[in-house]
Amino acid sequence: MRSITTLCLAALLAIGAGCGGSSSSTTANPAVATGETVTGALGDGSVVTLTFGSESSALALPRSSEAGSALVNVTGTITLPSGATIPVTGTYDPSTGDFTVSGEGYSLSGTYSDGVVQGSATTPSGSVSFVAAIGDSSAVTVYCGTHWCEVNCEEDSAPGAFMLVVKGGMAIGVASDGKQIFGTVSGNSISLSIAESGNTTDITGTIDGGTVGGNWTNDEHSGKWGGSTSACGTASGGGGSDTVACYDGQVPAPAIQPTSVTDPLPPPTGGAISDGTYYMTVQTYYDGAPIDTEHFQVMLIIESGTFKYVAGDGEDDRDAGTYTTSGMELTIVSSGTCPGDTAGLTRSTPYSATATELRSYDGDGNRITTFTKQ
Repeated sequence: MRSITTLCLAALLAIGAGCGGSSSSTTANPAVATGETVTGALGDGSVVTLTFGSESSALALPRSSEAGSALVNVTGTITLPSGATIPVTGTYDPSTGDFTVSGEGYSLSGTYSDGVVQGSATTPSGSVSFVAAIGDSSAVTVYCGTHWCEVNCEEDSAPGAFMLVVKGGMAIGVASDGKQIFGTVSGNSISLSIAESGNTTDITGTIDGGTVGGNWTNDEHSGKWGGSTSACGTASGGGGSDTVACYDGQVPAPAIQPTSVTDPLPPPTGGAISDGTYYMTVQTYYDGAPIDTEHFQVMLIIESGTFKYVAGDGEDDRDAGTYTTSGMELTIVSSGTCPGDTAGLTRSTPYSATATELRSYDGDGNRITTFTKQ
């Protein structure tokens, strides 16, 4: 999807108050006091917190007169989508505004400038960008979520993950492909944009406590996005065996009849998926979309990062494999143990999960299928 390609949207809101400097300084910027913490997001869906050591009087813009200043210690933690934490340590150079931290296969290099901490990160899976706001978790709110296309979508269009870091009224973000997102927050309304090669993507939405979501559009495509605070660091799955046996029993789940409503599609919220046996109980088409499926009889078994899917009522459609979640995105990988399935086939969809339900977003971006835990 050209408009928001696999977006990991880390929008950051930083206080814009300035601070004074010497005649050799560049434009004045807000200082970070000794021991201050910054909180932000990596393009792979991880959350990062960094604390600048006690030897620093301020984390300010580079000052040429301080070219020989001593380095300052930096410590921090990267919280992965799985919930695991990686400790990182490094240094900050007040003469350049640059800092570097690393630990357990992760390395972050960035710069503080104009109230924004941003840079690039090397992870075991590749390189991503990151951005952070000044403040700890009491001052900075991190949302995780998914965006997807609904209108004029390309054939290979797939949902993408994002993260949103909120503080104050100014917004700046970063995509997993390095694109930056800028915007503002006013009350509970958020407005962002991505500018790329003359094709600007406008993103609007609403913040409602622990959730955020809305619409995006550009010259070619449009769609929706949504996220929540509960989806961050709650990724489940990913630990199951690569080979999962196909379920060969019957389907005890009752058949359901899909329905269509005129209500807009609600945004996904992600969340932890509970182990258990689920039956499909509801399938709803939104925005008045026509129903293009018949009644279904489906059972889903979730256990330790693995799934077994079987549809009865004459369909006898089966699948088995592993799953992972990141933000609002659920990804399944088939083991190829069921008839007609290909080993390694990977599919992703936005989702919402509670302790008793799993909702997947599928179809042409207008359908939600609800599975209820038995």
